Amino acid sequence: MTKVRREYLHGPNPPISLNSTYYKGQRSVYGRETNPTWEYLEDEIGALEGGLCTVFASGMGAIASIVATLSASQHLYLASDAYNGTRRLSEYLARAGRVAMTYVTPEEIREASFLKGAKKGDLFFFESPSNPELNIYDIFEIASACKKSGLMVVIDNTFATPILQNPLSLGVDVVVHSLTKAISGHSDVLGGAVVVRDENLHDDFRLRRSLLGAIPSSQDVFLILRGLKTLELRMGRATENATKAFELFHERMSSSSLHYPFHPDSPEFKVAKAQMKGGGAMLSVVFDGATQADGFIEALKVFHKATSLGGVESLVERRALRDGEENTHPGLVRLSFGIEHWNDLERDLIEALNSIGL
Repeated sequence: MTKVRREYLHGPNPPISLNSTYYKGQRSVYGRETNPTWEYLEDEIGALEGGLCTVFASGMGAIASIVATLSASQHLYLASDAYNGTRRLSEYLARAGRVAMTYVTPEEIREASFLKGAKKGDLFFFESPSNPELNIYDIFEIASACKKSGLMVVIDNTFATPILQNPLSLGVDVVVHSLTKAISGHSDVLGGAVVVRDENLHDDFRLRRSLLGAIPSSQDVFLILRGLKTLELRMGRATENATKAFELFHERMSSSSLHYPFHPDSPEFKVAKAQMKGGGAMLSVVFDGATQADGFIEALKVFHKATSLGGVESLVERRALRDGEENTHPGLVRLSFGIEHWNDLERDLIEALNSIGL
């Protein structure tokens, strides 16, 4: 675990370093390589995840530092239910002949059957919970199976955050975060992070960030640091709201229409409880079709109709409308719960369900 640096600290908040270069003899040399403000955030996230952190300008910048730098001899095995940005980037690189890629279905992940054709040095990239169907995978079992075959294992931990789940302790090699989401928590900044245990791999990611130029602004990092201070409190309230919402939907809809990590009727419930400290702030509901889903969304008044997730405000969207989500069920609605009072959210959800006859 890293020790948070304090040498520049003269108050409760770290200074915002706006230097593009530094005087000779300083620990920092040039602004594209490191920045004291970045280091504070890296130490904090590293401590939460139990590893060494490198921050990037965006979540996609962090993902690109992994996917876009694969060598020609490496094969990317990508979960078919991964974030659409990860899929679109991988497909773009595959079309250009820069990455050899194979999609892995949820069944193939759970059975580890994709490893039959894998070789040492290949990479497996997945999410748990996944976006937007919130599929749960046994992280320890998958990491163990991949290690036996010599694969590097990467997980996107954005949905759970380090408050609810710590994949490095379960055997994963690399953890990715979109800091834009719950970690910053206020829908006002972009950022990404990669966390590892291996010091050589950590140095490699720092070099990739510098060479690719995917560096965050120190002002953005300062805002992410401010949001990080309340992450545990916000995740607790948001998880409580999502859990209550799941119970509300469960009374009115079939179990098969609901996707939530702590769904008691789900076959993955036991696994989720074993590796997560809570169900999280995300809930996906599958309505009969696009018309019913759109009617539900339009009837909502408290929820903000926008993409993204993890903010203090509750958000809602029909995912099939997003680029790269053409295979998502047209009636799937993804809800990201914020920290509003449950009574206000409950009233809003009930009125919206009543408006479509549920």
